[in-house]
Amino acid sequence: MNAKKYYLRRNQQYYFHILYNVHPETLSKLNYKHFGVSGMSVASAGFKSLITEISGLQETFKEFLDELYYIGGEKISYVLFSKDEENLARFLSFLTILRPSRIFLWVSFETQPEEFADFEPNARNLLGTFSEWEKIFNYYNSKKDGDLFYLLNDDLRFANRLSKNFNRLYTSNKSFPELIGLYGRAYGEDKYYFKYLLLFMIIESFISDSDNGTINYKLRRMCATLIGQDMEQCRAIYKGASDAYNIRSKLVHRANFKIDRTYLLFVHSMVCEILLLLLVCGIDKSEVFDKSTQMGFGQRNILVKEKIFTHYGPLLANSLNLAYPFEPQKQEEKQAPKARRNHK
Repeated sequence: MNAKKYYLRRNQQYYFHILYNVHPETLSKLNYKHFGVSGMSVASAGFKSLITEISGLQETFKEFLDELYYIGGEKISYVLFSKDEENLARFLSFLTILRPSRIFLWVSFETQPEEFADFEPNARNLLGTFSEWEKIFNYYNSKKDGDLFYLLNDDLRFANRLSKNFNRLYTSNKSFPELIGLYGRAYGEDKYYFKYLLLFMIIESFISDSDNGTINYKLRRMCATLIGQDMEQCRAIYKGASDAYNIRSKLVHRANFKIDRTYLLFVHSMVCEILLLLLVCGIDKSEVFDKSTQMGFGQRNILVKEKIFTHYGPLLANSLNLAYPFEPQKQEEKQAPKARRNHK
């Protein structure tokens, strides 16, 4: 008879996040050990074993878990845990900057070190509102809108190589945690109007006031040179960023609350790719705009120091969102492509 596998050590305190609206296979292939984090699918046998190690957890979550299994929600849920609460928060931040998605934190809790004798649920909601169980049921169909977090294999390899850089930049660069904090606020915003403006706040924070030219021109050129992998993609981003900024101006000056979802995804993917470029290059936020003015279209790899990263452009999900002008198609088809991305 095989001995039971234990996931938690006695007399150790652990912190847990149960995420919802994620592709478990994607998370299982991400190397979160760089962050000192462990995890597993809520649908796995390991999870059922794990919750028996925490006194009172089965009884506390029984009703919720029964409902989750009833709607099949365990198939898009994942539990992450660590001895360090900060490590969990950083890995969650890393996940969200990869691509637009709607990762929801169903619940977080921690165990007490006294042999797991005490269990105290903690209702902290870092990435969305889950104070009511009905919200999980409502978001069960959100994957139909292309919001399910997933990555294809080529992007997974890129993300795993990039994850090593996150902690280094987070601890060595003062401006990076501030950017991540603002991005977290934008990511968790439910209303498109405010989300759009918050994302633009991040982009505009890179623009230098000392440079001549309109904000629209400086912004669209910076985004095109930093994100575009080739001339064609740069031109598309250049034009798209200009139109997206004009929408932003209407939101602010005319109190127009209507936003086309394709533009929201476009702007969101631009922000993701700029943050990822900071991880790739390790440059400070204050250097970004000046460096972009020194480059032409299709020259972003000038900033890349590690040769291995020169083979990667924007993540596939982001590339699709950045394809401007937008083609009329169903959103779920746009966000869940069957084709694999080709590296140059």
